[in-house]
Amino acid sequence: MPLSGLTDKREIRSAFDAYTKNLYKGLKPTTRMVGFPGGQHECKVHWMPDHSFWAVTTRPLPDWGRYWCLYGLQPPETKTALNITVEINPPEKDKNLRCAGLFVRDEQGRVFLAHSGKIGGGYKGVGKSAFLQFAGELNRQVVSWSDGSFSNAILIARIDAPALRRQLGAFVKKVDEFKQQVRSPQPQDPVQKSESSYYDEFMGSTQSYIGGSPTEGFCEHGFVIRDLKKALDTLHVAGIGKDGARDLFITRNSRVELLFEAKTDTDPQSIYTGIGQLMLHGAAQASPPRRVLVLPNQPSEETLRRLASLNIDVVTFKFNETLTRFAGLTRVLAKVDL
Repeated sequence: MPLSGLTDKREIRSAFDAYTKNLYKGLKPTTRMVGFPGGQHECKVHWMPDHSFWAVTTRPLPDWGRYWCLYGLQPPETKTALNITVEINPPEKDKNLRCAGLFVRDEQGRVFLAHSGKIGGGYKGVGKSAFLQFAGELNRQVVSWSDGSFSNAILIARIDAPALRRQLGAFVKKVDEFKQQVRSPQPQDPVQKSESSYYDEFMGSTQSYIGGSPTEGFCEHGFVIRDLKKALDTLHVAGIGKDGARDLFITRNSRVELLFEAKTDTDPQSIYTGIGQLMLHGAAQASPPRRVLVLPNQPSEETLRRLASLNIDVVTFKFNETLTRFAGLTRVLAKVDL
């Protein structure tokens, strides 16, 4: 079932208050000048030190009809006025697709911050269609409205999630990457999906459907793959790539030696899906690669035995505030001649 867009003024106000309370928990604002087309304005700015972005959020002023929510990447000690990277402004009430921001609810009652993809910037090449094309890994979802219509939106984060800052920061940085590429005199294709290339996928909320019931994925998959790549880089592993089907793989002499599939849960459905993907994609070459299932926790001993019988290794991960940590990775690498 699609997500439902919030239109009631009181519900949107409640969602905004819950969102800002979680976003600013433990932080103190500083007063800074924030620049925008046509001038600058003094604002209370909150800096997210662990995720390197700032936020300004205000409730609607009379006749605005929207909340004003600004985000950027310059550190607070910047001498000049701060530049806005992206605005995520939900409407004060009703359906208003002119506002890029919105709050949506799933069938379990959980509320998420979302964005239409409409990116402004004041120069040629910046816009919704160009941004969506650039960020092909965005998790776009269908949103239903009380008037019976539907629209699409990018799910950013659940408003009360512990990982809200990380997920929101990832979206802000994705917009910044897009704007930098537009300004570049020789823009590069951000997603080179070949055997020898790697690209960061979008690290935002996902909403998948298994057996007709919505199952929330908390935007962590992209972080796991990104940090797995960093861990392999630290170990001086070459030939790392990914594509739309495979989470991560390592090639040597044009042959895939190691194939990784990551899941953010150890429930049976996640493990079954991971096994199926590893077996299917690993069968693409005559001599199959070493297959690795990346999970947040060790499965049961019986499951480990069955995975071993399929020649599937397990690497586990654990989140902290800045980087995902992996257990068992060096053991797996030792089994392959890289």
